[in-house]
Amino acid sequence: MFDDSTGALRTLVEAIGRGLCVTAVYNRGNITLAPESLAERHGELYLRAVRIEYDGREPRQPKLGTFKLSGLSALELTALKCLPKDILAGAAQSGSFT
Repeated sequence: MFDDSTGALRTLVEAIGRGLCVTAVYNRGNITLAPESLAERHGELYLRAVRIEYDGREPRQPKLGTFKLSGLSALELTALKCLPKDILAGAAQSGSFT
């Protein structure tokens, strides 16, 4: 079972509920995510989210990714409003997916 001693789960639930982005360290890089949902697979928790930024760079095209919760550290809530469905819909309309 996931140990939530850092409050990461609570932070993610709040971010999903309020439509806010989170920042974290992932694979030794700073990442900003627009969280969409949490899922449990084989006893591990995973976050489905759109990556907004990784080490100061925006992705070439936004997409929904899956991140193992145990791989995210220093998780913090931001004030940045971001809904994954809006980000993905905006990318589709602007032609980023072609």
